[in-house]
Amino acid sequence: MVDDNIIYERFVLFRDFFYDGYYYVNGEKEYAEKLLPEIAEQLSVDYDPKELEKSLTELAKKITNEQLQDLFAKYKPECCSLTRCNKDFLGRYYTYINGSGNLEIKDSSEKVRNKAINAIQNLSENGI
Repeated sequence: MVDDNIIYERFVLFRDFFYDGYYYVNGEKEYAEKLLPEIAEQLSVDYDPKELEKSLTELAKKITNEQLQDLFAKYKPECCSLTRCNKDFLGRYYTYINGSGNLEIKDSSEKVRNKAINAIQNLSENGI
């Protein structure tokens, strides 16, 4: 059984990079959302765009780390800058540099913690 926190990070990766994201085919931008039914079929998961949260959760439960890494390597998805994310994904279980295709099974929580501390220090130094 996969840990619920890992499933949640996978859900966020699917949501931000495959539902709200895009990739390139022959230099042309394509919206990654159209890949989700194909991915679901490969994993034997029912995909219903009207039940997006449920569908993405089922994908997150079913996919393996290796399959997820293969998807990111193949499509090199990028977050759409108009949505939740326009930067890298720094999680406790996964790390992805936006558009790189290299999804790492790596804890980035210390990096996030240090960025937060630096931001607080900068705000304090500027009198905010």
